[in-house]
Amino acid sequence: MQLRKPSHPGLILKEEFMVPLGIDERELAQILGVVETTIQQLVKEETKLGISLAGRLATCFETSIEFWMNLQHNLDIWEMTNDGSVQAAWKKIITAKNYVETRKGNERT
Repeated sequence: MQLRKPSHPGLILKEEFMVPLGIDERELAQILGVVETTIQQLVKEETKLGISLAGRLATCFETSIEFWMNLQHNLDIWEMTNDGSVQAAWKKIITAKNYVETRKGNERT
């Protein structure tokens, strides 16, 4: 279990790619063929990274789609496993094995 919240893909994009190359949001949007707000929202961590944009980023920065999607995936998992309401809902779920055993027990009576 990861204790520290993983970095948002938008932060990695900005700090590890855009800043070192001197590319701003407008320029990157133009390079990728997307609207500027798409990049702005990602960099501000207001939206999740989708597969289509991950593919564009992978091509642009010569990385892989998996690199970008793993950043989002790891963040999503951390957020879900650290969300109290999600945890409470998950605790109410019984295992499929227990369900089947209970169902079989009810059929016998």
